[in-house]
Amino acid sequence: MNITLKKYIPWLLAGFLITYHSVKICHVVLEQELNLNFPLMWVTSLRAMIVVSLIALALKPKLGLGMMWLFIGSLVVTQIYMQWGTDWRSVFAPLKGLIIPSLITWLMKSNKLRPSS
Repeated sequence: MNITLKKYIPWLLAGFLITYHSVKICHVVLEQELNLNFPLMWVTSLRAMIVVSLIALALKPKLGLGMMWLFIGSLVVTQIYMQWGTDWRSVFAPLKGLIIPSLITWLMKSNKLRPSS
């Protein structure tokens, strides 16, 4: 893979996640009748913190990666907990939310190991 392309893929994935979570937040705030129930507020605040952590990824990559994993992990655990009483396939469906953060981490670590020329 082209080295310059591999360098920009994590930033494109982070931009995708920022857009995705921002759209989800806007959907909750603008389109739903804002029932101020605790699970909805918790998930929305986790999404806001994910956006903040992905922005921090551009400023301080090591801190941003740690924050990203903390908040995305919290969101996945919360979604699993909220779906615990349903069938087993839907309980573990939120684990797919770990794919893009894994790719971002792997690409950022492999870019750091490779000397820039």
